[in-house]
Amino acid sequence: MNCTETVGESRYVAAPIPPVDNKKKERPMAPVPDTPDQFKTRVDRCKRKLAPDIIDNAGREHAKYLVEALLDVAASKKEPVVIVTGVFDPGFYGDLVASFQKCVNAGVTIDVIVLDGSRLDSHPITKAISSPRLSVRTIDSMQDPETATAPHFVLVGDRRYRLERDHDHDIAVASFNDVQMGRWLKSIYAWLVERLTKNAA
Repeated sequence: MNCTETVGESRYVAAPIPPVDNKKKERPMAPVPDTPDQFKTRVDRCKRKLAPDIIDNAGREHAKYLVEALLDVAASKKEPVVIVTGVFDPGFYGDLVASFQKCVNAGVTIDVIVLDGSRLDSHPITKAISSPRLSVRTIDSMQDPETATAPHFVLVGDRRYRLERDHDHDIAVASFNDVQMGRWLKSIYAWLVERLTKNAA
């Protein structure tokens, strides 16, 4: 798999959302709600119903609320979690230690792949949680340039996700029930695992 061709020309823009099956009615893109309460209400409804809506979101608070909701579903349904990120931001993920711990306590595996090659010994997640169910691995994209264009995302199971469309501005799309996108993100994850294995050889 050539991640550069799959992801696109810019390292800051993820690949286009795969086309919707023509046999199905295309879902409209939900606009970003005007207020934080409206956004949370939308996320809570989609989470409760495991709805296939596409949730447009932007900003750290949107991102944090969505990731927390996805991790909650992972814990309740015991579905594995994959996180691919450019920087495993301690300021962001440090606020989600309880959600990570809830997943691990429920028997859920969490695999984090960090693309900037940082050492993570003092990261709040790795400091707080010591479990074989939590794996945090790094790829140095400076040494493996093909991985620099990989999209950043959180994937729960095979159909629940948050996918960044613009790494610099936290602009993203998310869904609690999108098999097609889930399949694409799993293929990206599998490719990155292959790169990790190759680089370790």
